[in-house]
Amino acid sequence: MKFIRVVIVFFATISILSSCSSSKTNKMLITYDVPRSMPEVFVINKKDSLENLYSHKIKSGDRIAVKFLNNYDLTKSTFNIDANPAIEAGYVVDVNGFANMPLVGKVQISGLTREEASKKLEKLYSTILNNPIIEVSIVSIKVNMFGEVGRQGKFLIDRDNISLIDLISEAGGLTNRAKKKSIRIIRGDPSNPQIIIVDLRKVGILRYSELMIQDNDIVIVDPMRVYEISDPVTAVGTMLQPLLLVVNSIAIVATLAQ
Repeated sequence: MKFIRVVIVFFATISILSSCSSSKTNKMLITYDVPRSMPEVFVINKKDSLENLYSHKIKSGDRIAVKFLNNYDLTKSTFNIDANPAIEAGYVVDVNGFANMPLVGKVQISGLTREEASKKLEKLYSTILNNPIIEVSIVSIKVNMFGEVGRQGKFLIDRDNISLIDLISEAGGLTNRAKKKSIRIIRGDPSNPQIIIVDLRKVGILRYSELMIQDNDIVIVDPMRVYEISDPVTAVGTMLQPLLLVVNSIAIVATLAQ
């Protein structure tokens, strides 16, 4: 009996130690150098403040969509909108920064914002159309979102003024397990990224321009610590359950044999 008790204590100790060692392994892209007491928005590796006034600039590989606001029939026929749903809408900017546009040919638009590209196209199309009003949208802005949200994965955004709040709504909101006080946005050069930690519980975050989502941002919503600890405990318990059942059976048999 003493041996059986030792075995049970041994496996219980393994379970506890496993849960402690696993509490951080369930996290993605662990961020270091985070103070215990933080402001509502804390930035690690903060960039020039001018970079925070974000407006996406069109670059090679981007896909743009063009709409004539004052001539929808032209948009549908010339630009093939809704003509074939199987064909991805828009025009890809080539490696040299040009987009091949109907009626006017190749137009260099890399380095321009949506508004600047719209004005440039309006000027070009005004030579063949009467007072065109053009809207350019970038349909290839990508954001990856992981963790405690309704729907994880890659999100394609068709505008460049979406905030973290908007993105969370698109993802179906936060789960009950979400750690609202430290949502992370990982941004910029992967070798030296900017990391923005947001306390979503505080209304003051709405004034921060850092919350405007940028192309290729990674947003991570970690679980609350109680779930970081309880999930490994549950997993270890599930793995040890058959073995503990065997040990318990042996203990019962040994007791009856006395």
